Amino acid sequence: TTFSITTVEGAGPAFYQWRHNGQNFGTTSDAPSLTITNTGARLAGTWDCVFTSGSSVLTSQSATLTVTGLGVLNTGGLWQEIFTNISGSSVDDLLDDASYPMLSSSSGVITEPHTTTFGDAYGQRWSGWLIPSTSGRYRFYIAADDAVRLYLSTTPYESHKQLINSSNSYTGEMSWSPRSPSAWIQLEAGQRYYVEFLHKEGG
Repeated sequence: TTFSITTVEGAGPAFYQWRHNGQNFGTTSDAPSLTITNTGARLAGTWDCVFTSGSSVLTSQSATLTVTGLGVLNTGGLWQEIFTNISGSSVDDLLDDASYPMLSSSSGVITEPHTTTFGDAYGQRWSGWLIPSTSGRYRFYIAADDAVRLYLSTTPYESHKQLINSSNSYTGEMSWSPRSPSAWIQLEAGQRYYVEFLHKEGG
């Protein structure tokens, strides 16, 4: 998906600030176009651009991006989003990057609770719902290279998520014992709980 505008530059350098639903999207640039790869439902809405040249500030006409064919809700997996070319090794480096959370490099459903590496300098986000088959007290282990955070909500809603486990250093693949699990958490059979996993690989 590419948005572009045509302008006549005035005195001084020219800058372009793209906006999504009235909010700044990314940082200003000197390019009159914006290209988005891996377009998903989060990017649907109204887009425009604020053009600044010298003392002149103009706002473009808006364009509406509609995303169709979103599919259906499936069981047995989580939605995985990969964000490449991000420096640093902390989860905050992922959260602070201009590409997060809108501009993932790739995305898709994962059906296993682990993945292989995607190289260096990337981050990822898994999200979806956990539906226990049996009521009881559960605890959650994590293992990642390098930093990781695990969130769980007491409801189906992302807005209610709480951090239940985290690690800031390397752990071997599926090496559960070196890390402390989460506290015991009571879950009810058949109830949907929003779950989110954030991971940042350094180098």
